Amino acid sequence: MKIFLLALLFLPVLVSAQTSAEIQDELKVHFKLADQYNDIALYVECLGELDAIIEISNNNNLEESLIKASIKKAEIFRKTQSFERGINLLESLKETERFPQLHVQKLGRLAALYAENGALDPKVQDDSVAAFTAEGIDLALKFGFVGEEAGLRNELGFRQNRHRDFDNGLENLLRSAELFQTIGDKENEAGALINVLDLYVNKGDFDRFDSLYPILVSQVEGTDWHSAQGKLFSIIAAPFDAKDDTVSAYYWMSLANSQTVQQIEKTNSAQMAAFKIIHDTNIYKEDALRKSRDLERQNSKTQQLYFFIVILILVVIIVILIFFRERRLKQTLNRTVMDLNILNEKYQMLMVESNHRIKNNLQMIISMLEYTKKRAKNYDPKFVMSISSKIRTISALHKHLYLDVHNGMVELAPYFSEIIEHYKAIGINYEINQAVCPVQIQGERIVYFGLILNEMLANTLQHGESNSDQVIIEVKTHKEGYTFIYSDDSVHPEKASEGIGVGLIEKLVKRVKGVDYKLDLQKGKYEFSFKSD
Repeated sequence: MKIFLLALLFLPVLVSAQTSAEIQDELKVHFKLADQYNDIALYVECLGELDAIIEISNNNNLEESLIKASIKKAEIFRKTQSFERGINLLESLKETERFPQLHVQKLGRLAALYAENGALDPKVQDDSVAAFTAEGIDLALKFGFVGEEAGLRNELGFRQNRHRDFDNGLENLLRSAELFQTIGDKENEAGALINVLDLYVNKGDFDRFDSLYPILVSQVEGTDWHSAQGKLFSIIAAPFDAKDDTVSAYYWMSLANSQTVQQIEKTNSAQMAAFKIIHDTNIYKEDALRKSRDLERQNSKTQQLYFFIVILILVVIIVILIFFRERRLKQTLNRTVMDLNILNEKYQMLMVESNHRIKNNLQMIISMLEYTKKRAKNYDPKFVMSISSKIRTISALHKHLYLDVHNGMVELAPYFSEIIEHYKAIGINYEINQAVCPVQIQGERIVYFGLILNEMLANTLQHGESNSDQVIIEVKTHKEGYTFIYSDDSVHPEKASEGIGVGLIEKLVKRVKGVDYKLDLQKGKYEFSFKSD
């Protein structure tokens, strides 16, 4: 009897350890999915995985995982220009000093959020960035966090270059490149040296510029660092353009544009190929894995009971209890098998629905391309970019639809933010000010809103001659619905209303049931009203 009681005392410890290991495995799955979504710019899905990690960490008092997920979430807010949300999230994390490396990463993200938040007072912005960066570098030096120190110095040097503090900026950028080389991070090392090259251009030190850029070109050639290559080639083109060497400038800019297109194609391909596979498969895999773990726990308990039966030589009464327990286990197993069959049927239904939606969207793309190519007589890179932008606009919609809801409602502001991020990535030079009030649109309708914004941005990028270098995108409420306003402050020619781009915009406005459509040719301003779903 004493042996039996001793075994019962140790049983909760074994079960607790097993439960803890399962939680860690679940967190690893969520972190891996979050990183995969982030790599292919599926930010909504990435935030969903990070929120799941935060919830699990809060429920189980896992502070380190909570801080790590919050830092990653703040970085997504930075990429989507939700600077205030990122700052508030990081500042809500308390006592992060107990985890020095995560604390340094938190300081680095705070510095980046403050540096890119144009709504802040310039002095407050500069003082905050300087304070966070200085503290982060000191801690990185103290604890030997080489990668974190390299990243902080790279950001600090980049900002000092923009403020024309060339000496300190050069020192930090060269040190950053040296540290990245120490840890074998060749891509970030090249990124820091590209910032050094940009500093030489801003400083007018063309002798060092001429000696450095061939080295960087040889380092990035043959790699898939499309973003770094695009930035490098754009920087190289600038001095040639300033010297009126238009042939060389055009050569380097064409290389930069080529890398931009390759980056877009790479991202689009990854999204189209990975989104459904990663998202759907993992959802059902996790469900099946959870059921399997339940069975394993039940089997483990059964084996423990058999072990106790052998030791204590259970009497007939205990044998009867074991019989009833086995019966309950069999019922549980049958219910689990039924649940798995139901899940499999739902999976098949979801695949049918997904194929239907993708077919409709591809048909829409074909129709758009047929309309666009009517006047495309010769091959033009702008035509390729136009095609890619349309495909990306429709592809982005799938990321915002709930997989278990037909005709799901999608928030307009995040969808617009992702389209704007795409144009910033391909080099639009306008400052884009977005003020979109909360409004949800049905999934099958919102794609036309994305195509409207895509056409307007494409027209601004290709033909705009703005007087202010600003683009204003605004959606505001009125008594009967909402008003959409787009303006790039550019003068359109009188025949612009007959162009293919403007004509397409007008057709798309009709598709979203827009009314009171107006185009001010003198200000490059589009306006129409619509109702939500």
